[in-house]
Amino acid sequence: MNSRAYFSSDNDTLKTVLSVLTCVLIGAVFCCILLVLSSFLFSLLKSTPQNFLSTLNLFISSLSAFISGFISAKIRKKNGLLIGACTGALLFMPIFITGVLMSVTDISYISLIRLFAMSLAGSIGGVLGVNRKIKETF
Repeated sequence: MNSRAYFSSDNDTLKTVLSVLTCVLIGAVFCCILLVLSSFLFSLLKSTPQNFLSTLNLFISSLSAFISGFISAKIRKKNGLLIGACTGALLFMPIFITGVLMSVTDISYISLIRLFAMSLAGSIGGVLGVNRKIKETF
């Protein structure tokens, strides 16, 4: 088997993997920006409930997965459900690993809920990304 043909730009699997990984990076940057902005806003407040912070964190990570899945599926133009779910699940991994290393998060049902929510949001974003048509006006 010719290794050059395997890694050529015509390889559909390689294009899919590269688009997913690129969009995971975009989603991680977007998630960091939103988390920094929300932490700055909450530093201005006197008190915030702990339950609200964890809910907001889940919302921001799911929104980031949605945007990542949308962009990734928009790039590939097919398999939006699968590409979005993979993007959401892969975006979950650095968030989870960072939480475990910082000893903030342990492996619990909350982690599974976050994985499910991010995969679902990525899937929805992927489906919308594939099915969204750009209107051309001339």
